Amino acid sequence: MMSRMCFFLLLQVAVAASVQEVPPTAESCSAGSEECSGDSNVLIQKKVATSIGDGDDWSVTASDFSDSMTVTAMVFICDYTKPGSCDNPAPEGKGELAAFLKDDTRGTQDTPMTPPFGPFAGKPEFPVTIHGRGTDSGDMVFKFKDEDHCITELKPAHEVAWKVNGNEGSFTNPLKLTAGWSFNPKDYSDSMTLEVVVEIDGKEQDKGVLAAFIDGEIRGVATKPNPPPFGPNQGDPFYTFMVHADGTESKKKKVTYKYRACDGTVTELNADVATVFETDEHFGNVVNNKITFKGGSGGGGDTGEIGSDTGKPAAPACQDDEEGMKKAFHGWGCTALKDWCIGMAKFMKVYCKATCKKTFPNLGCV
Repeated sequence: MMSRMCFFLLLQVAVAASVQEVPPTAESCSAGSEECSGDSNVLIQKKVATSIGDGDDWSVTASDFSDSMTVTAMVFICDYTKPGSCDNPAPEGKGELAAFLKDDTRGTQDTPMTPPFGPFAGKPEFPVTIHGRGTDSGDMVFKFKDEDHCITELKPAHEVAWKVNGNEGSFTNPLKLTAGWSFNPKDYSDSMTLEVVVEIDGKEQDKGVLAAFIDGEIRGVATKPNPPPFGPNQGDPFYTFMVHADGTESKKKKVTYKYRACDGTVTELNADVATVFETDEHFGNVVNNKITFKGGSGGGGDTGEIGSDTGKPAAPACQDDEEGMKKAFHGWGCTALKDWCIGMAKFMKVYCKATCKKTFPNLGCV
């Protein structure tokens, strides 16, 4: 038992040390320089940085911060691909996990560790050292960049606040970070199919995820395009996928579409066809009926995760507070959050943020 504890302690220390590395472009000391006279400069280069930051290049200088905390996490990203595929997804083992505080990048890890024993033996876990200052405050935001440099914002199992010398998760009980567009098609009796191309700002997209929604619920997902190898549309990035619903929703329910690009941006798309669910219908054809769903990178939009509208003016910001509640439920007898409608606060936050558009003009989104 004692040997295992010693091994585990050494493993944690090694992980904490491994997140600091000397970048290849760091400035070195010249021989005989006074700057090289100190012991610290004999052992390390002048600039020590961890790979952290926003955008595609996540980097920051660790010495800019006086304090730190640690997080050990497992990352699960599952966009529905087949029945049951998201019921028990495997943790991500290749990519880079980064932590952000108020849009400022504070820590990253691109080398997961696999515990040799314990409940998660052999499973990849990301130990991250997060840098900060004692005066900092707020909850951490986590993002994951895969091998294709596609970025996904993750949802932690619980909020993680900045805390000097804090520690969230361990190799035996890691923090769970999840993301993805998933649903259970078994919940629906009927479907329709599509073959479409996605175009953002005039450019056809060949790397990203396309999803269909009904009443704000995910009803279909395509994780990558399948370009036809020949024909008039040879090489065009067609997404082939199925939209699920119940028979009672046929020719009644509106279908909307969103596209999550590699940079994590989610764009609501303009669709000229398949805007209403129709049982057993098929839209588009790689040979003679090329359908294009278009969108723009400007605007606001909801997130489905995080989003941008389709080139239209951004929707007004939601007012998720007591005044917003009064406006949202005017006439319902709600006068304050402390009244019976306090239970509706969560409802409003979800629906206001998710549908703060023309569809729901009276939900307090002002």
